[in-house]
Amino acid sequence: MDYDAYDALLHHIFKQTQGDAWFKPAAENISTGVCLRVEPGVYRVFPYENPELEPFEAAIRALSPEVAVKVRSAAVHTAFSVIGPDDISLAIDSKIRIQVLDTMLDLGSAEKEQRAAFIRDERVMIVWSDSVDDIIPSTLDLESRLLKLVWRARHGISGGTLTPNIPGTPSPGSTFGGSRMSLSGPRRTLLMSTGTGTDIELTEKIASMDQTPSADIASLKDKELEAGLANKPTPRPTKVYAAIYIGIAVALSTFFMGSGVKILLMEVALDNDFLRLALVATVPLVFCIALFFSIQIVNTVSVVIGPIAQVYQNSKYYSAIPPPAPPKGVVEHLPHVTIQMPVYKESLEQTIAPSVESIKKAMQTYARQGGTSSIMICDDGIQVLSEEDRELRMQFYANQDIAFVARPPHGQNGFVRAGRFKKASNMNYGLALSIRMEEILEQLQAANVNGQDGTGTPGRNPFREDGGEGEEEMDIEERALQMAVDETNGEAWAKGGRQMRVGEIILIVDSDTQVPED
Repeated sequence: MDYDAYDALLHHIFKQTQGDAWFKPAAENISTGVCLRVEPGVYRVFPYENPELEPFEAAIRALSPEVAVKVRSAAVHTAFSVIGPDDISLAIDSKIRIQVLDTMLDLGSAEKEQRAAFIRDERVMIVWSDSVDDIIPSTLDLESRLLKLVWRARHGISGGTLTPNIPGTPSPGSTFGGSRMSLSGPRRTLLMSTGTGTDIELTEKIASMDQTPSADIASLKDKELEAGLANKPTPRPTKVYAAIYIGIAVALSTFFMGSGVKILLMEVALDNDFLRLALVATVPLVFCIALFFSIQIVNTVSVVIGPIAQVYQNSKYYSAIPPPAPPKGVVEHLPHVTIQMPVYKESLEQTIAPSVESIKKAMQTYARQGGTSSIMICDDGIQVLSEEDRELRMQFYANQDIAFVARPPHGQNGFVRAGRFKKASNMNYGLALSIRMEEILEQLQAANVNGQDGTGTPGRNPFREDGGEGEEEMDIEERALQMAVDETNGEAWAKGGRQMRVGEIILIVDSDTQVPED
C-alpha cells in the first residue's frame, strides 16, 4: 500500500490523541479513529477498512469539518458518570459546556462551533476542527479538563472515597512512579504526569466540602443561582478621575496661553506696536496643540504619584474584571448572534481568512458557553472577480460553513449599488434577502404540515430538491434561500440557508477585523 501526506497526517493525529489513553475500557465493539477531509465531500478514516467506523465517517461527512477525532479514554468514559440521562450538555468548567448527543447519527445536526460532542450510546467524545493544526491541542486540552472534572466529582462517582477512581493512582499520602502528591494546610494538590511532558494540576479545597455531600452542595448552588445570589452584580460606581485629569490639563494649557497673551500685552505697552496682537488669533490652534502635551504630562504624573486602583476595577464605563459565568437557566436562553461582514475585492488569504479565523475562535468560546452564532458575508466582489478567485472564495465559504450573498455589479442591467462606500447598501441587500427567505421558510413549513409542497400538490416532499425518488433531500432553509434567489431572476447569488437566518443580535465587523477570543 502506498502512503501519501494524508496517511502520514492521519497516523500522526491518531498517535498524539489516542496513543496515551492508557486506561481504555474493555469494549471491543467500540472503535476509535481519525477522520480527515481529502477533498470536498470525501473523507479518509484511520484505522483503515474498519466497518465499525462507518457511522462515524458518515456523521463527519454530514457535519463537514476539516478533521475529527473519536476519543474513548478513561477520562471520557468516566465523564459519562456525571451526565444525567436527560442532560443535553455537560459543564466541564465555568466557561465550557459540551453538547451531549444520543447517537452518532445526531452528530450531523450538532452545534458545529462547539467543536466537540459526547455520544451517549457509545460513550465516546468527538472533537473536530476546521484546521488540522488545532485538532491535537484541542483534543488534549479537553482531555485534561475532563480529568479535572471527574476528579472534582469523584465523590459522586466512587461513593464518597477520597481516592480517585482511576487505575494506577496512588493512595493519599503515598508517592510512586510519575505521580507525586503534596498536602499543605487546607488544600490538597495532586500532580499526575500525562506522559506528554505536561503535568495536570488537580487542586481542590478540602475543609467543610469534604464533609458535605456533593448532592447537597449542588442543590445549594442551584438555589443560590435561582435566587440570584451567586452572581449578584457588584456595584459599578462612576469614576471621575479622567474628568479631573482633563480639567487639570485644560487649566494647564489655559495658563500657558494666558502667559503668552500677557507677554504680548507687556510688549505692546512698551513700544505701542499693536500689530503684535494679531498673534492672538493663533491662540485657539496653539491651545489645542498644547492640550495634547498637557494631557500627557498630567497622565504621566498621575500614574507615578496618583491612584491606579481604578484601572483594575469595574466602573460605570470601564470593565477590568470579566463577568462571571452565566447562572443556571441563562445559558439555555443565550441569544443567537449573526456576524455580518461586508467584503469587496480584499485578498482572501491576507484579509478575509485571518478575520474569519479570529471570528471562529470567538464563536467557539460562545458556543461552549451555550450560545449559537453564524457568519453571513455580504460579498460585493464575487460577481466581479475572475472565475478562479470566485471559486476559491465560494469553496472557502463552504468549508467554513459561512453564508454569503452577492449582488450584481454597479450598472449591470440598470442595477445601482447605493451609497458612497456602498457597505451599508451591501448589508441591507443581504438582510432583505434573509427576510424574504424567512417568509418563504414559513410557507414551506406550513405546507409541510398540510402535506403539500406550497404549490397545491399534496404529498410532495418539500425537502427534496426536485421531488424525484432517490434524490438527496435538501435542507429546508437552503431550499427557502434558493427560492428567494430565484425570485431575483438571477440577480442575487447566495448559499448557506441555515447561516442566513438572522438572530437576536447582529454583530457587524469589517473584512479586516480581529475579534477577541472571549
